[in-house]
Amino acid sequence: MDFYKTIDKIKQILTDNSYSTIAGEISACLQQGSTGSEILMIVGHYLLQLKEASPKAYLLIQKDIEEFVSECNKIGLFPGGN
Repeated sequence: MDFYKTIDKIKQILTDNSYSTIAGEISACLQQGSTGSEILMIVGHYLLQLKEASPKAYLLIQKDIEEFVSECNKIGLFPGGN
């Protein structure tokens, strides 16, 4: 999986559905980490918290979030705090 393509896809879906603020927050998450795995953890954690913070936005990208988190888990990263 190309994590960055998936993140770009998620941001585009959000932007196309009037959630550009959330897309911008994801971009900010990308800048917070200094290593690839740190970035994936930060973004993954942010995406998972959308379930409660913005349920409608979460539902738009739920499948992509689940795939993203699953792929993170496969490489030993647990953004959900397993």
